[in-house]
Amino acid sequence: MRRLDKVFGRMREWFNNKDSKKLKYDLMIICGLGVILMIGGSLFTSSSTETTNTKEVVKEVSDQGMSYEKQLEDKLTEILSKVDGIGRVEVMVTLESQEELVPAMNTQESNQTIDEKDSGGGIRTTNQKDINSQVVTIQSGGNNSPVIVKKIYPTIRGVVIVADGADDPQIRYVISRTVEAALNVPLYRIEVLSHN
Repeated sequence: MRRLDKVFGRMREWFNNKDSKKLKYDLMIICGLGVILMIGGSLFTSSSTETTNTKEVVKEVSDQGMSYEKQLEDKLTEILSKVDGIGRVEVMVTLESQEELVPAMNTQESNQTIDEKDSGGGIRTTNQKDINSQVVTIQSGGNNSPVIVKKIYPTIRGVVIVADGADDPQIRYVISRTVEAALNVPLYRIEVLSHN
C-alpha cells in the first residue's frame, strides 16, 4: 500500500508541476502512442476464420418393423417353397450382431489460423480446429426421433433349413446352393435337414 501511495503521490506531484497546455500535449502524445501500439499489434497478428456448415443429406430409411433375421427367414422360406421337390420349409438365420443405425449429423467445423510476428522478425502460426456435431432429429407424433441415413447389416453367422424332401441329396444340394447364392454365405455355414 505504501508503494502505491508513493506512486500516486509522485503522479499528483507531476500533474501539479505541469502547466495545462503542456499536460494536454503530453496526454495527446501518450494516447497517440497507445493507438499506434494497438494498430501495430493488430497488423502483426492476422487471423482468418473459416466456418463450414455441413448438412448431410437427410434420407430416412424406412423401417418395416421387422427384424433383419425375420426378413431373411421369410424371404428364404418363400423362395425355397417354390422349388420343385421341396415341400414344407422352415428357416433359421443367425447373425453375428445386431443392425446398426447411422443417424444424420449436423456438423459444424471451424478452422482458425493465427499468424503472429514478433519484433525480431520471427513468425509463429497457430491453427485451431473445432468440430461440433449434433444428431438431426425429426418430430413425429409429438416425439423427436433421429433421422436414420444408413443401416449397417450384420454378417450372417449361419443358416439352418429344415425341409420336406431334404433327405434327397440332390434337393439338399439345391437348397444349399440357393441359400449360398441368396445370402452370400459359404456352404460350411449352411445346414440342411429333412423333416421327420
